[in-house]
Amino acid sequence: MSDERDRLEKPSNAAAIRAKLREIVPSAFSEGELDAAKLESLLDADGESSGTERYELSWAGKREATARAQAATEQTLVPRPDESVDYGESGNHFIEGENLATLKTLQRSYQQRIKMIYLDPPYNTGSDFIYKDDYSTAAADYERETGQRTADGDKLVSNPETNGRYHSDWLSMMYPRLFLGRNLLRNDGAIFVSIDHNEHHNLRHLMDEIYGEDNYVGTFVWKRRTPDARNSGGMSIDHEYVVVYQRSDAFEMRGVEKSFDNYTNPDDDPRGPWVAGDLKNSRTKDERPTMFYEITDPETGHTYQPDPNSVWRLGEETMRQYIEEGRILFPDDGEGVPKFKRFQNEIESRYKPLSSWIETTTTDEDIELFEDAFDRTVLQTGMTGTATRELKSLFGYKAYDFPKSTDLIRKLIRHSVDGGDIVLDFFAGSGTTGHAVMQLNATEEFDDPVRFMLVQLDDELDEPRGEETTHAEVCERRLRLASEQVADDHDLPGAAPGLGFDKYTLGESRFERWGRPDTESEARAALERYAAGAGSAVDLTDPDAALVEVQLLLGFSLDAAVEALADHTYHLSEDDRDALVTFAESVTYETLTEFDLPADTQYVCLDGSLSDTDKERLNRDLSLRTI
Repeated sequence: MSDERDRLEKPSNAAAIRAKLREIVPSAFSEGELDAAKLESLLDADGESSGTERYELSWAGKREATARAQAATEQTLVPRPDESVDYGESGNHFIEGENLATLKTLQRSYQQRIKMIYLDPPYNTGSDFIYKDDYSTAAADYERETGQRTADGDKLVSNPETNGRYHSDWLSMMYPRLFLGRNLLRNDGAIFVSIDHNEHHNLRHLMDEIYGEDNYVGTFVWKRRTPDARNSGGMSIDHEYVVVYQRSDAFEMRGVEKSFDNYTNPDDDPRGPWVAGDLKNSRTKDERPTMFYEITDPETGHTYQPDPNSVWRLGEETMRQYIEEGRILFPDDGEGVPKFKRFQNEIESRYKPLSSWIETTTTDEDIELFEDAFDRTVLQTGMTGTATRELKSLFGYKAYDFPKSTDLIRKLIRHSVDGGDIVLDFFAGSGTTGHAVMQLNATEEFDDPVRFMLVQLDDELDEPRGEETTHAEVCERRLRLASEQVADDHDLPGAAPGLGFDKYTLGESRFERWGRPDTESEARAALERYAAGAGSAVDLTDPDAALVEVQLLLGFSLDAAVEALADHTYHLSEDDRDALVTFAESVTYETLTEFDLPADTQYVCLDGSLSDTDKERLNRDLSLRTI
């Protein structure tokens, strides 16, 4: 008998035991592996195991994911004016680059400035690609070492269901991004995350941990397609979810605006328009005994008996007060049921709550607003097919798989932001969020344009689509085409507010960082340069890029006002903050203070560009920072 036959006839005892255990106690297994601690707790019939227990979400790699959220980045944003549309005018921003590093570059400048975050992250379906992060090595090496960038240029790694850390890897990828995203949300802001059944449960637990259970607003259920007859499991999963968390209870979703057309004032009541409200409710005499009493019309003396199956809506004392105020409408002939005046000026909110069930069939209002962009029958079909056709109508070919519907995102934005607010999407995909914002801006629904900030990695498409080979190229081209199309459809000028975008790419710092050399010889050389008074080294081949980096480091947004004062010297101003930034190699106290700037202006210059005497004067008299 061969060795191969011996091996086949003698299965591993450990494997057999593990298989039997999985059959008996499946809860002792996590991500396909036996969890000995879980098994021990299941066998602890008396509950005498030591250790403090608490409800928490834990996974393999959580500690590392938490550390990644806190780790610094040496990368920054590089402006690309020539690749933008109406650069510096639209208030919109498109950033091409890895989203975790990008979020870190935005932490100072956009902390608590974002009103709404919408995300459509990888769903972890088993064939998705997810980000593989590792900042333990230099930025130039980590992509190669972690497999994010292959010879073909891919920056993502697949996450098959056979992976022993299938859910853990997804959670480790999402945690630092959601954590940093929360820092950017305003106190009255909220985050909306699209997801399907694969990770919906884990996303909820993760968001509970980052935002707090009390800040869970709710979950929309989005019917994205019609039933699929090809489904072999007996159930066609036709919906996805949009999970909503607020930064604090200061957030308010407006809901659907109420119609007050039926409020009139036929009797010239000084309290204004009113409608006749029902005095009865659905409670019985046994459920609401205090609401079970008779009432009398003071003018006719006719008495109205309560209904034991549908008692009065008001308590007896409130009913008496309403009768005295003339708010109870008694029938003229004594027949029927009294009603009460519900005044329009007493309505606390102009909005009805949004339903948690979202149908993607576009409304008649949307069809009127956007019917020039694509065929009416396409709009009315709704669902995922609508989004695919909408994108194809822009590109002339199928440019992206499974894009989100602008209809869905418009609905969410409409009820969550005001004019001038910023919507952030750092899993931008094909750019649906930016397209939806442009469409809303074109309708003049808001007094000031809503602004968007999109972040998309330049990872390669599975196969080239037209001229585009990467996801970032698809996103950028869609923004260009959408800007043109929306302007044409609404007869707007090409540079209409809210329709263009400023493009940035994620790049390396243009400043030499003291104390971060890669080798001992580099460290020695840096110290020698510093001892010789060389000061900081800055790459000024692109002064605008250097200035943007300083803007972000100082906490100014990308939209801060910039005034050139002299060669390589600039005045930044935003929200009652001012800064003078100079990259000149040699400056004096007098040259920095000759400009007419506010008294609390912060002065920023290169380390080594000032004499010790001038540096002491600036430190004593003004706010000084060196780079």
